[in-house]
Amino acid sequence: GCERRALLLGDDRVRYSAFGGGGGGWKVAAAPWEYLESNWPLRKATGDESGRYIAVAGRRGLCVFDVHAGKWRLFGDVTQESSFECLGLAWFGASVIAVTAPPPSAEAEADSGPWEVIVLPSDRLDLSVCRLRLRLPARPIAVDAAGDSLLVNELAEIEK
Repeated sequence: GCERRALLLGDDRVRYSAFGGGGGGWKVAAAPWEYLESNWPLRKATGDESGRYIAVAGRRGLCVFDVHAGKWRLFGDVTQESSFECLGLAWFGASVIAVTAPPPSAEAEADSGPWEVIVLPSDRLDLSVCRLRLRLPARPIAVDAAGDSLLVNELAEIEK
């Protein structure tokens, strides 16, 4: 059954509703230090429709919390994790969808791209097993998923 959760995002943790299933109130999932050390603060969070997974993203990369197991899943390769910044997060079944940009740097312009939609299985955060990697033509400004649909709004370049 569907067990949608309310999420409250803090700079280093996510609070999630634990209503139903005999439990009540709020629980806290503190993001792992291995992720926060180089990606603090957390900036984005989203839960899947089943209520089992919560994805969070900080300065770079993302990580996934399994509510039932009480465990975090991280990228095994820190180089992959640091190769993108999440502009948006959503879920499609048991896959996490990240709308990404290259991480900000002093050399690169903030809006220079390339921007991508990356779909990863929740049980293995590894770019070599992406279910989808799609380049976007313009900077994405919003993302959402419902049922079998994904909506990505892009900021089209305005010509003078």
